[in-house]
This record gives sequence, structure tokens and C-alpha cells, in this order.
Amino acid sequence: MGNNTKQQSNKRKHMITESAYCCWDDSAEETMYETDCDHTFDSFEFGPPNDNGFIYCPYCGRQIVMMEGGECLEPGEEYNNYEE
Repeated sequence: MGNNTKQQSNKRKHMITESAYCCWDDSAEETMYETDCDHTFDSFEFGPPNDNGFIYCPYCGRQIVMMEGGECLEPGEEYNNYEE
């Protein structure tokens, strides 16, 4: 692992411990999510995690919030990345 990658990983781990939420990002692919806690989840056929019964991250146990436009949304804020 390169020094820069190691610094980014340590920074991300520090950010994770500071938050009560796990931010999930689907910007790479709509049905695949990258999580704040460094996991990938790709089991949803449609809709965001909360539309599929997920409230808490199965990896770290923190409440899931979605990333939109490069920013983590506030809990309960509407996620607009999906068309009805």
C-alpha cells in the first residue's frame, strides 16, 4: 500500500469514527454502493437502501445516509438519484 493511499485510508477511518452515519455512494453504478466503512454492497434491484428495508449499515451498524452530488445527505433528507 502506497504512503498516499495509507494516509487516505487513515483519514477515512478517522472520519468514520467521528460520524453516527454511514454514507453510501452509488455514483459509480446505480445498484452498487460504496460505503463509508470501506465495503461494497450490490444486492438491490431497484431503489436506494431505505426503499429496500435497510436503515442501518450491515457492516458497521451505523444509520445509512446517501451521498448525492458529492455530499452526504442529512438523515431523512430525500434522495433524488432515482427516477420513478
